[in-house]
Amino acid sequence: MEFWAEVSPGAARAAELAALDPANPFATPAYLAAEQSFGAEPWLLGCVEGGKLGYGCLAFLRSGRLNRRLTISSLPAAEETFWRGLREFSRAHHVGILELNTFASPPLSIPALGEQTSRMQRHEFLLQLGDPESSLLERMRVNHRQSARKGIKAGLVVRVTGDPAALDDHIRMIASSMGRRQARGETVSYQSSPDGLRPYLESGFCRLFLAVLGTEPVSSMLVARASEGAYLYTSGTAPAGMAVGASHFLMHEIALTSRREGARVFNLGGVGDLESSLAQYKRHFGAEPIALEAAEFYVGTAWRKAVNTGVRAAQGILRRLSRRSPHA
Repeated sequence: MEFWAEVSPGAARAAELAALDPANPFATPAYLAAEQSFGAEPWLLGCVEGGKLGYGCLAFLRSGRLNRRLTISSLPAAEETFWRGLREFSRAHHVGILELNTFASPPLSIPALGEQTSRMQRHEFLLQLGDPESSLLERMRVNHRQSARKGIKAGLVVRVTGDPAALDDHIRMIASSMGRRQARGETVSYQSSPDGLRPYLESGFCRLFLAVLGTEPVSSMLVARASEGAYLYTSGTAPAGMAVGASHFLMHEIALTSRREGARVFNLGGVGDLESSLAQYKRHFGAEPIALEAAEFYVGTAWRKAVNTGVRAAQGILRRLSRRSPHA
């Protein structure tokens, strides 16, 4: 096989990639359209044999003041030919930072591609949806199952929308969930805004599922979709939703909807700490963890690295000065 790089792949080429990985929403034309709207230069990277794409991924090149960053959200199960080609591509296109993620990826090991600036072990949780006759509710742990049934008894209903106006409620519920995790002593770094998520709805990459109590949304999940798979992108629950098992109810309803639409797997997303409460929450739906990793490398030139180091040092000095009292 030979390494292949194609700039600005069209929808037809993205559809070819999606056909090779039908359960992966990050390999779809809708995801390509969403990321393009942020202004990145899109690429299709992969390996071909006899002119036919064997495997690949979408990559996005962004130019900053000091560096060019190449981001891959979902790495394929790659061989040495791909990694060697990725190194050469980075040199040829003056990439400084190589960011490699494994959202909806198969298990794989990322080799050292430059000076490693970070590497994180992570796990994603896959819920196999099975045939229409199997009970997803009965696969849950007892407490999860009871919470889902509590939501049903409380009269929760599901609303599905692609309307960006609903993102205000979603962001509010994400903030509520993040606050609870912080109160438990967990490290929380996620930040977003309606504008940051809007392209994912407008492109059709995601849909927003809301659990509604009366007229009030009390839990919400932004879910990405491929022909044979769904992926939980972001989620949040308000205090009123916690009281009636809204997140458990909504997760079950999304799994049922995804299965009716032809999905065979629902990816509940990833965690960095397999022992965290979030990991246990995902596992207890009957999902199995898959070990993955993410990494970032500096692959730029030595002189550019020296400039970066100097700039970061100067920024650190300015931050320290700004924190001093003017009367000290």
